[in-house]
Amino acid sequence: MESQRQQLIGRFWLGRDPSRFCDGVLDLATDYPTLSLVGGHHEWTYFLCDEVFFGRLASHRPEVVTLLNVYGGVTQQNGVPVETKATATLAVFGGHFQSLDDLTGLGIEFRLPPVAKWLHETCFEHDFDRETHVATIKYRAYAETEYPISSEFRLVLAYTGSMLVGGWGSEQLEISRPLRIQLVSQQERPFEQLRMIAWRFSWLFSWLMNCPLRMSDIHLLRSEPEKQGWSQRITVIEGRSKNRGHQSEFDWDDCLLRFPDNSDLFPQLVAGWNKLCLERLDSLESYFSSFMDEAIAPENEFLAVVAACEELHAGRKGTKQSLANILGALCESWDDVITKPVSDVLINKIIGTRHYFAHRTARRSKEAARDFLLLRYTHFLRALYSLELLRLLDVPRERIVRTVASRHAIRSRLSREYFPGVADDVDTR
Repeated sequence: MESQRQQLIGRFWLGRDPSRFCDGVLDLATDYPTLSLVGGHHEWTYFLCDEVFFGRLASHRPEVVTLLNVYGGVTQQNGVPVETKATATLAVFGGHFQSLDDLTGLGIEFRLPPVAKWLHETCFEHDFDRETHVATIKYRAYAETEYPISSEFRLVLAYTGSMLVGGWGSEQLEISRPLRIQLVSQQERPFEQLRMIAWRFSWLFSWLMNCPLRMSDIHLLRSEPEKQGWSQRITVIEGRSKNRGHQSEFDWDDCLLRFPDNSDLFPQLVAGWNKLCLERLDSLESYFSSFMDEAIAPENEFLAVVAACEELHAGRKGTKQSLANILGALCESWDDVITKPVSDVLINKIIGTRHYFAHRTARRSKEAARDFLLLRYTHFLRALYSLELLRLLDVPRERIVRTVASRHAIRSRLSREYFPGVADDVDTR
């Protein structure tokens, strides 16, 4: 959880004997949980590799922590360990676990903060009596909406409200009602499996919002659910790889679908997304590997989107086809929403760009698009890909056509007008 991203003092040990502890600091403000210990033990090697550390924190609740997949080194002077510094892939608060296999639960809970803005739901009701000058604020302290995913999983959107009690002498009243997303299983499953499925559903929100989202405040749900939440949570803080996702600002005008206008479709999208991930995972991984990476080079982003389109079409037809046929079929199937016709010259330029950046052959250098033209091609293909995903999710075609007509962002990408530059269908070779 974000409030725990700080430096925590405690005692830490390697192995099953807590009496052989070392004092140290666990730093959660870095990209990966970092452990700095005073000293070490003689049997520790100079390099720690895939170790498990246990700890007891001095002023933190929960006070017990497990660090999994720890790598680091021990500094020695005259054969005496003086400092140990290591990083962990996972910091698990609330229990001691011998390995990642022991980390199991009935569900996983996480936050994607911009999603609450996209849902656009009424969280607070307020009224002001002009005669008595009494202001009334109403909200539900707990509210959840459940969406079935399959016979084994369900997705829950839960709001949990709280406020600071006792406001004597205060000029401020703070009420917090964060949205938490839960993936709940019918049976106990490994954390890694729950985490991967949750990560794929973060793709769904990212795609619908056209906004790369990073999961935060991750909890493993280990007990049977109670009326208002779960009685036992295990907090998991994982290494935040810079390339795995970033928290972007949500732009209401840039999203693919607006939830208030399409709330009736959302249960269908949730159930269909799970099926799509099972059937077209290669294509989705190619697409979102670039979509979620803010540091990706433009040419690599373009190649990833082209690969996603190829995989998506291959999954549909079941046979290998040329890129020209795939792009032609995609453009033809959506010609009623592409306001600026797609010529053979444009398709050939996209193919030439793909061949150059994939193989870096000098003779194709002049065929390759660069700068804004390359971005224009990438976003054009992203828009086509999104239309295909909506079709595969059984969204009625008339709804898709109406959505494109009302969304300037996707309409301008399809017409290749989203970025400046020369005409993209002129052969300049």
